[in-house]
Amino acid sequence: QGLFFILDSYNFVILIFIRIFIFGLIYLREKNTNLLRLTQILIFICVIFFIPRNIISLYIFFELSIFPILIILLGYGSQIEKINSSYYLLFYAAFCSFPFLFVYLNLDFSFLMVYFDSAFSCIFQRDAKALAAYSSITHIRFLLFSLLFINLTGKTRRLIIIVAHGYTSTLIFYFIGEFYHIRSSRILYFLNSFINSRILIRTFFALAFLSNRGVPPSLSFVAEFITIRRGRILLPLRFYLIFIYFFVAFYYSLYIIVISFIGKSFINFNN
Repeated sequence: QGLFFILDSYNFVILIFIRIFIFGLIYLREKNTNLLRLTQILIFICVIFFIPRNIISLYIFFELSIFPILIILLGYGSQIEKINSSYYLLFYAAFCSFPFLFVYLNLDFSFLMVYFDSAFSCIFQRDAKALAAYSSITHIRFLLFSLLFINLTGKTRRLIIIVAHGYTSTLIFYFIGEFYHIRSSRILYFLNSFINSRILIRTFFALAFLSNRGVPPSLSFVAEFITIRRGRILLPLRFYLIFIYFFVAFYYSLYIIVISFIGKSFINFNN
């Protein structure tokens, strides 16, 4: 029933387009055939992750995605930190992932608001990829906030947020990967004058980070605006927390755009 429900809806079509978009960006840069195959397997597992209709099957498919990630992490790359990262990934899958599943099922609103601390964590990040990862978590946690409003429009809002997150986060990680290939570093302070070579790259870079924070006319703006409006009506006493969250989230997105546009050094993006 779950498989028929997904294949017979426009949600599955949207997932297919996101899958093609993600793999297309990876194919533009990566030339290793084995790594491309592992990426295909990982994207396929991420697609079938949305097929189950019960929590246990969803959790099993989620855990399956860890294996290709672990192979990519250990088999490719030259940084020694990948060994510690693989240990953290295995211990998370073994001891934390399944207990957290029950924690998520019993969250109330007061506990959910604590999740907005990831927006504050982005301000103090020096690693550009860590900042993109925390920013992605922030976006998904706002999706959890929209789950509180169970109605028909809420379902549409969540779908829009998921689609916007899929395209926006992919572009952000792609640009940070290009930054690493050029600078051989992910330190955020080296991002100065990163995209001064092409107007098209500059535009897409700015749009990706602005869309990450729901700036109009981005795709997530409509869903986030309706969610905030709904939250102000139903939860007026906690609305100021949402305001602080959006203020902080917009700050670090604008900060990355500003430091990437200014600087004396010139970097050729074509190399």
